[in-house]
Amino acid sequence: FSDYLWARAVVLTSATVATVGLGLTIPFAFVCDIALGHGKDVIEVESVVGAMCVLIGFVFVNVGDGCGADKRVEDEEEEEEDDDDDMTQAAQ
Repeated sequence: FSDYLWARAVVLTSATVATVGLGLTIPFAFVCDIALGHGKDVIEVESVVGAMCVLIGFVFVNVGDGCGADKRVEDEEEEEEDDDDDMTQAAQ
């Protein structure tokens, strides 16, 4: 089931975003331990810094991927316009 969800995430986003998203299990596990009352076992400076690094990395990957997606959309639109121009010229 987890492989299916990962493959679905790849289809909806990209392989990079989906794979980095798997790393979010680290901060989620950290939060779940705190919620279940095991906070004193996991609250350490290293744990908090590590969880924050994973979250920040995920945000940076998504922001970077979003910029690339905008560029891809613009490129596709330009290609469609060029194809339309070529078809118009061929029809004349």
